[in-house]
Amino acid sequence: LLSGLVLIPSVHYWQRIYAAESATTSRKSFLYSIPGVIFFVAASAIIGLFAVSLVPQGDPDSVLFVLMMTYLPSGLLGLCFAGIIAVVMSSIDSLLIGGSATILKDIYQPLFKPKAQEHELLNMVRYITVIFGLIGALVAFFFQSIVTLSLLTAFTALCFVPALIGGLFWKRATSTASVSSLLISLIVLYVLFP
Repeated sequence: LLSGLVLIPSVHYWQRIYAAESATTSRKSFLYSIPGVIFFVAASAIIGLFAVSLVPQGDPDSVLFVLMMTYLPSGLLGLCFAGIIAVVMSSIDSLLIGGSATILKDIYQPLFKPKAQEHELLNMVRYITVIFGLIGALVAFFFQSIVTLSLLTAFTALCFVPALIGGLFWKRATSTASVSSLLISLIVLYVLFP
């Protein structure tokens, strides 16, 4: 349930929806992707089961790398490391762009510069991206456990779900209510998470 809800505020899914030719095309593409999602979730579960049985005392943050280095030949090992680096870089890139665009369009522009020119917004999004990236690096420094950081990321994404659903379906929703909902839920999460 929580994994499904995390997909709602994910920027890359909304990019795919808006880039689709029509709502029908978007629906079909998501339906056609279900077998692939099931395959990757099942593959992750199987690798997790291998990890539990082959490295029972392994650290959850590094057990995948222990499995790879122990059981894979060197060529396949290099390919797996390259794949992991590509996934991490792509995810970080998407999060930086999506987070910065969200902060710019949904917080900065409505509150501080409602009639800003495009070149002003472009300059500001550069600063926002740097600050957002530094905050992300700081959070990653304090939460060095990949499992804990993944949970924090999922819970942070879940904070966006009520505001997003309210904005989509509640006719009297306002931008102030949406921003307030986001800020209050994020503050509560970050205070209670430790």
